[in-house]
Order: sequence, then structure tokens, then C-alpha cells
Amino acid sequence: MMRKAIIYKEWIKTRWVLLTLLILSCTFTLYGLLSVERFITLRGPVHLAQILLSRDILFIEMIRYIPLVCSICLALAQYVPEVMQKRLKLTLHLPLSVRKITITMLGYGVILLVAIFLLQYVTLNAYFHHYLPRELVSHIMNTALVWFISGIAAYGLICMVCIEPTWRVRVASLLLSAGLLRLYFIAPTPQAYDGVLIPLALFSIVIVGFSFISIDRFKSGVQ
Repeated sequence: MMRKAIIYKEWIKTRWVLLTLLILSCTFTLYGLLSVERFITLRGPVHLAQILLSRDILFIEMIRYIPLVCSICLALAQYVPEVMQKRLKLTLHLPLSVRKITITMLGYGVILLVAIFLLQYVTLNAYFHHYLPRELVSHIMNTALVWFISGIAAYGLICMVCIEPTWRVRVASLLLSAGLLRLYFIAPTPQAYDGVLIPLALFSIVIVGFSFISIDRFKSGVQ
């Protein structure tokens, strides 16, 4: 019952942001697909396949940072009002363990982000399967996968920064976050992350857990 109440509170707080992020994600995805469709109409799918094989172009680069933006916006929408209006302290005093409260709040954000990313990923995958052989679709989608994984890491890092009670550690965490997120975009070559996708995904899940450190510091009243 208490977990349902927390989830409902998060929903009331973030529903319009989520709708905006869903529209943003769909808009950029459709715009990217329309660009590909226009190219196919003018040059044909065979030429598209030749370009994919011979050049470092995927035709969907415009969505590269969309998962990152969605995650940052959702994390800010969830935790900035909690901290600024001092509601987080009240939330942590609910008759439920701090660990369960934190897992519920973080899980809410991660699950909704994964749903948005999954919709985007499945749409792109289905479209490209209509025109291209499986190998080339894998070439595009495996390259894009690291962008979605970076979104999960960004969510965890921004949550950690927002919850952190002191500005000194908050600034240090922000700099650390920028450095860690840079790792997900440091290699622009298609499929450059193929060998490390699973470790990166696991690392991103671990990063989401960094927020427990900030929660513990907040709960302890560190100033």
C-alpha cells in the first residue's frame, strides 16, 4: 500500500514531464525515419545499404542524445521539487524502510525510461527490418544501443546529484557525472561499443545505485 502511494506521488509529480518526453522521443524518432525514407525514395534501399557499409553514417544520429536528455529531465522533475520544497525528508520518514522507499522511487524512473527507450528502439528496429538485411539492421541498432544505456546511467547520476545534501559534494558529483557520461560517447565509430555493451549496461545499473549514498548522507543530516 505504501509503495503504491509513493508511485502515485511520483506519477502526479512527473506525468506532464513524461508526456513531454514521450512526445519529444517520438518526434525525433519519426523525423529520423522520415529522413531515411526520403533518402530511400530518392536513391533506393540498395544505395542506403552501400552508404551504411562504406561510411560511418547511420542516418539516425539525431537521436543520439535524446535518451540522455529524457533521463536528465525526468531525474530533475522527480528530485528537484522534493529537495527544494523539503519534501524528501518527509518521504523518508514514511512507515517504510529508507531502502525500500529509495528503490521504489528509482525503480519508477528507470522503468518508465526503459519503456520510452524500448518504444523508440522497437520502432527503429521494425522500420529498418522492412528495408535492410538483418546484418545491417544489427549494425545500426547495436550502435544505437549504447545511447539508450547512457540514458539509464544519466538518470542515476542526476538523481545522485539532486539528492546530495551539500553543494561541495554536489559539484564534485556533477563533474564526475560529466566524465562518466562522456565514456558512452567517446567513440563515434559505428559498433565501437559492441564488445562492452553488457558490461556498460551492468555498470549503468550500478550507477543508479550511487543514489543510495546521497540518500544516506541526506538522511544523516550531513551539511
